[in-house]
Amino acid sequence: MEGTTTAEVRIPGHGGEEIGGFLARPAGAGPWPAVVLVHEVFGLSDHVRDLAGRLAEDDFVALAPDLWWREREGGLPAPDADLAEWRAFVEGIPDARMIGDLVASALALRTRPEVRRDAIGTVGFCMGGIYAFHLACEEGTPVRACVDFYGRLRYDAPTPHKPRGNLDRVAELRCPFLGIFGALDPLIPLEDVLRLKESVGGRGSVIAYPRAGHAFLNDTRPSFRPDEAEDAWERCLLFLRERLAPDTLPDDAPPAVPEFREPKGKGSRRGGRRRRRK
Repeated sequence: MEGTTTAEVRIPGHGGEEIGGFLARPAGAGPWPAVVLVHEVFGLSDHVRDLAGRLAEDDFVALAPDLWWREREGGLPAPDADLAEWRAFVEGIPDARMIGDLVASALALRTRPEVRRDAIGTVGFCMGGIYAFHLACEEGTPVRACVDFYGRLRYDAPTPHKPRGNLDRVAELRCPFLGIFGALDPLIPLEDVLRLKESVGGRGSVIAYPRAGHAFLNDTRPSFRPDEAEDAWERCLLFLRERLAPDTLPDDAPPAVPEFREPKGKGSRRGGRRRRRK
């Protein structure tokens, strides 16, 4: 990737255990704002590495911890396993372990010389959206902005491993929040998205694209919707800049989530999308 560097890394995890991860960063010295990137249920895939690279191209340091690192030598579902098998696998892993891995990752990011210590956020996709949200609720985390791309908002039945879903923890959010969903998502009822929007109130914003389903930003899957994906990604970047590095916003940048105003005429509409920074 031109202008960026990437590396497979080892980082602290829950309970002091070492886990693997993927780091993408701008090629310059920095310091840069940084993001803990939380992968989907399928693990630290090429798609997640690509997302980390895209963040680095936009001048963020991105660290994607491998939450399945301990199972690499045995215990992971087969590569061709279906979603039901992956979900059963995840049900057996305590939330406390995954959240602990992410807190340790965020703290490790803060010690890197190329990272702004006070400008760390988190972004998660699908399952990763669940745990990015949890990370943003944890006491002692340095995270100052959270973006959840279509993470499930509640557990069907709480268990000792999965005691509380995101809707149960809204009051614990410790930073500004942006939730991005598809209104046609069969895994996340629109009723839950609306409940999240109401519960978050002034601490964040929630968007539901009316023609998108689950995983609409993943360009490796049939669910990909390019127009919604482009718009959502730009909003994500703008939100991170607004909250972590407002000094890097272009003068003409629109807000990530514009305040609604009643249109004065038929021609009123939102301004043009920000061009991607080089």
